[in-house]
Amino acid sequence: QQQQQQQPATPPQPPVPEADLLARAVVETALQCDSDVHNTLLGSLVVAGGNACDGVSERLHRDVQRLVSASYPAWHVRPVCPPSHCDRANLAWLGGSILGSLSTFHEMWVAAREYKEVGPGILDSKCP
Repeated sequence: QQQQQQQPATPPQPPVPEADLLARAVVETALQCDSDVHNTLLGSLVVAGGNACDGVSERLHRDVQRLVSASYPAWHVRPVCPPSHCDRANLAWLGGSILGSLSTFHEMWVAAREYKEVGPGILDSKCP
């Protein structure tokens, strides 16, 4: 008696080349946000950090544009990056300092004392 093999619910996906993983993560993350901001998010990619100058920014722009244009031909991906290596290497720190200086962010600050007293759960109450 032969048993019939069940077909998987979804067909297996072909392996994704490593070079596409970052671009796919960017696109999938943007598409998980509200639909009215998809074009804005993908139209303003900011690549920061020390490795941003080693061709990563250009490759990411090209790969994201290729993935986006397959489904949304009218959308255009625009990288937003500062001109110099020094600026790119410090963007994460600059963004953190801007976020930390916003008055609306102060209520989310967690003091070391609070964290020690309450534990990681303090993050859930301060940053819902």
